[in-house]
Amino acid sequence: MSQPLALVTGLAVGALTLGLQALPTPDVRAVEAVLATLNNSGAAWSFAAFVACAVLPVRGWAAALAGTLVLLGADLGYYACTTLFLHDDVSGAALKGPLAWGVVALVAGPLFGAAGATWRRGEPWWRPVALGLLGGIFVAQALYDLVVLRYVPEAVVSVAFGVGAVLLLGRTWSERGRASVATIAWTVLMCVALGGVVLVTDAIFLGR
Repeated sequence: MSQPLALVTGLAVGALTLGLQALPTPDVRAVEAVLATLNNSGAAWSFAAFVACAVLPVRGWAAALAGTLVLLGADLGYYACTTLFLHDDVSGAALKGPLAWGVVALVAGPLFGAAGATWRRGEPWWRPVALGLLGGIFVAQALYDLVVLRYVPEAVVSVAFGVGAVLLLGRTWSERGRASVATIAWTVLMCVALGGVVLVTDAIFLGR
């Protein structure tokens, strides 16, 4: 039952993402930055996979599969809604988007699914490592926003989400401290991963 729920959760996340993008944005830069982080950020979808697998009664490979289904569902839900509600064309070129993010989902889904389950039900030593992954993806997203896109407010919001996740989800100050160290390590790895995502998407969209 957990796997179908993971897929449905992903479909809902994808649809919600498009819905947030369609909302009229207030002419307030801070609000724009928060909405951009929620509706145009791979970190937000990764967070959804993490939370879903923390809530669902899954462990190990089942958690990895559930995380993958969340991200594949989000990919499918988002692009299905663009076709149904925005009347986007269904063509070979249009399918490059879901294909690119589907490839990313196959890599990120197992990682964040397993991390969510580990944070909730894993051994005490591993919980900060899992939580650090969540913090790391947001900090890496912030660095991408700042260095590549020059989006300073979005970078600040992403850092706030990453730090907030570690502080709020850590059970003790010791765990928060170890999760902070893990966040630094994961940030480096996630920056490399984001570089890989850029290469994959460029290869699919631009044929490079």
